[in-house]
Amino acid sequence: MSATPVQIRRTLCASIVDGALYAVMIGVSESYLGAFAVSLGHDDLSLALLATVPLLVGALIQLLAGAVATLSGTWRRAVVVGAVLQGLSQVGFVSIALTDDSRLWTLLLVKTLFWSSGALLTPVWNAWMAELVEGSLRERFFAHRGGIVYLALVLSYLGGGQLLEEFRQISQLMQGFAVLFSVAVVARLASAFTLQLHVDVTNPAVMGPGTMARVRLALRQGSWRITALLAAVGFGVHMAAPFFTPYMLRTMQLDYTVYAVLTAVAVFVKAVAFPFAHRVSSRFGLGRMVVVSGLAVAALPALWAVVPSVPGLLVVEVLGGLAWAAFEFASFQLLLDASPSECNVEYFSLSSAGVGIAQLCGALVGSALLATWSLSYTDVFALSGAVRATAVLLIALPLIPAMNRARLRLLVLRPAAIRAAAGVVNRLLVRNSTGKATQRPVDASPVKLSKPGAGSFSPKL
Repeated sequence: MSATPVQIRRTLCASIVDGALYAVMIGVSESYLGAFAVSLGHDDLSLALLATVPLLVGALIQLLAGAVATLSGTWRRAVVVGAVLQGLSQVGFVSIALTDDSRLWTLLLVKTLFWSSGALLTPVWNAWMAELVEGSLRERFFAHRGGIVYLALVLSYLGGGQLLEEFRQISQLMQGFAVLFSVAVVARLASAFTLQLHVDVTNPAVMGPGTMARVRLALRQGSWRITALLAAVGFGVHMAAPFFTPYMLRTMQLDYTVYAVLTAVAVFVKAVAFPFAHRVSSRFGLGRMVVVSGLAVAALPALWAVVPSVPGLLVVEVLGGLAWAAFEFASFQLLLDASPSECNVEYFSLSSAGVGIAQLCGALVGSALLATWSLSYTDVFALSGAVRATAVLLIALPLIPAMNRARLRLLVLRPAAIRAAAGVVNRLLVRNSTGKATQRPVDASPVKLSKPGAGSFSPKL
């Protein structure tokens, strides 16, 4: 089915509303799940599992997206059903909050369902929107959409922190979480309604060969050196990543308003800095950018370990936003360069799964150090920084000449989560080549930071 200009225009308007509603869901729900787990009293091992297992399962589930789209019959049906399931999965969070259910398996199950339903629909969304928004319109549209999405994300996140603090002061914190999750359910279901207003433009059968054929092609033709680097860095990052939230809420005893503001600073700085990463990489090369930004990322947990005050941590968060913007930009560019265009989705899913396994191992090691060796959070932060730096020096440094030869592409991103000490975690919009150009080189203009519907790699580093 071909779409008329009027249908395309109506769809793009609906897509902007969808993006804003999706951002509200992320801002008041997923981004507070770490704080929710801390408030329920989960220990460090539980926090480690909650931070990593759902992402790993989601990366593997994504490999089924092509089959699901084909079975559903249309792009729209597949995406709308996925969005509805993701919205309804959050009813589980509401139930856990209202019953004060502190069992690990219930929260882990619900969070895994939430991530899996979102991961399953995102490659389908990518292919669908790529058919609708082509050529020069794509960059302008996603840049405009991305600005609105980011604004909705930051405002909803800050509002969520203020609401939680007000409920905490009247000793009704779990009810506050229930309110946030209820808002998220409504936002995602409303988002699904706007997706139903989109026009279908093609048959999902055009996704090409079967999933396993594309997986084998990705394994055979893809380059995995960058994935190895990201896995090693991810191991070091997740030795500490699940524990910044309990450090702020339990050890530093910050209130939820300050907690939200601290994290929002990194989100804002990263959003502002990301579009300038293209110019920096054009001048100095992606290889040098990876090494320098990777070492900066390695220094961040050490700074958290030695800076005990909120004003000092605000400065650290500014530095963190800059470092993560550069590292994420370079990582996405290098992964695109390493990926066979015929199986981008499968390559990124496999890469994400590999990094996810490393992240899980890192989180388990971090929790073991806290429990068995009786180390403090700041001790683990310092060790995390050392592992990150070692990975960058041993793996990235020798690859600088090869990485500098990678060509730059237009990146279209969406926010997947907000994380303490890392800011927003983005996903990259990727689709498999079907004979058309799917990632065109951008050699003269800066990359636009945009947040459309999804990609398949989320280096939550």
